[in-house]
Amino acid sequence: MHPRLTTFFIDRLRWIPGSPTRMIGDTVAFYSRQTLQQIGPENTIVSATADFGPNATITFQQPVPKGVKNYDMVISKTRVSTFSATGCLFEPGGRGMVVSAVGTRIVNNTFRNLHSASILFLEGGCGA
Repeated sequence: MHPRLTTFFIDRLRWIPGSPTRMIGDTVAFYSRQTLQQIGPENTIVSATADFGPNATITFQQPVPKGVKNYDMVISKTRVSTFSATGCLFEPGGRGMVVSAVGTRIVNNTFRNLHSASILFLEGGCGA
């Protein structure tokens, strides 16, 4: 069996928006939606088409890691933000912060009397 270099859809609607066509050449990583942990090594997008069903493709330089499942995430490491918060005070309100970044550093902050999560990590930005 040949290694899988191309994926044919990336979400439950079975379509790929136009963004991957602008990410050709980007270094990307695959992340599990269940664990939010990286799956396998980084990869590079070599081509992409935006469309529905089997006409929508993203092709990678190296094989897609075997552990990648439907609905897992592909995140551009070239374009993703990083985040650092040091010495901040979060007082009563909803939640402290929603973080959607790779390379996060949160040090010596105070979270006081919040109504929901102090820190909510969303690798890939879904649900923020």
